[in-house]
Amino acid sequence: MQISALYPEQPREIGAIDPFAEVVSTTSLSRLWMGQSFVIDSHSTLAALGRTPWAVPVGIGTALAVLRSPYDAAMQARSVAIATGNNVSIAYGSADPAFVSSVRGRPFSKPATYMSTYVRIVRDLLSGVHVRDDLEGEIVGGVLPPAEHPRVEIGIGVLREGMARVGAPSAEFQVSWLAPKNYIRDVLNPASTRSDGTHPRTVAYVQCAVDRPGRSGTLLAHTGAGKHLETHHYTEMLRRAGLDVDASDPASGARELMEKRVFVFDTADRIAEELLSYSECGVDEVIVNVTGVSLLYGASAAIEDLADIVAAADRVTPGS
Repeated sequence: MQISALYPEQPREIGAIDPFAEVVSTTSLSRLWMGQSFVIDSHSTLAALGRTPWAVPVGIGTALAVLRSPYDAAMQARSVAIATGNNVSIAYGSADPAFVSSVRGRPFSKPATYMSTYVRIVRDLLSGVHVRDDLEGEIVGGVLPPAEHPRVEIGIGVLREGMARVGAPSAEFQVSWLAPKNYIRDVLNPASTRSDGTHPRTVAYVQCAVDRPGRSGTLLAHTGAGKHLETHHYTEMLRRAGLDVDASDPASGARELMEKRVFVFDTADRIAEELLSYSECGVDEVIVNVTGVSLLYGASAAIEDLADIVAAADRVTPGS
């Protein structure tokens, strides 16, 4: 199983991501991921790594599909691969219906179907196919000009089994955010099993922080995940996984995340053991998410946690 890292903030200058890329470049971490940035776009931020010594494999999970056409999505993904000279993984997400409506004037009528079609179109465009397809009543497509580039892997963000099931035929990988490992094992992976018995590569973000003097695990969990704990679709998913959470009480939800080790607050060695246990639940790649640490204590503290965790994982799995 691969272990990767998340750049945990919204970059306000291009170079902000460089120290995290350096950690990936100098350790056994596999990839540097970002979420959707609304300050400097994620694709632009990652492409800029091509001008640094740390042009590592990168990923975006998730890029919001409503923000760009499939053609632009394919072009941007390929641009990052060419600029960095390295392979790229990008998962597209459907976003909250209210946000989708604010951007395009109306929500997706069938989000899972829309996303599956969107992902398929992006993959076809990257494969050099001349595309003409119906994306929820709009005929979209075209063909990208030929250009050699490192591999681009296209995936989908999943929260419920409906998205996992409908998206599986189109997606090369699926990525989850805040999903407990038992939920991935018992709900998402079975739902994403294709007719031939295969399923997309499974990637999971795992929020964590090293237990250090003066730190509060509950505060870190609330800082890193509080906004998600206020939304009904995330709390519904967590309840299905056996957690006692409610969108009206995110502080209590943060404590529950920590107690159930969905947010892992522990020594670096025990965090590493917990991360590695995700492989037993069918996860192919875990992304270390130290957002709470970064927001409360700054990037240097987040990088220290990240380095300690990957060093601990290397001790558990020598030769990685």
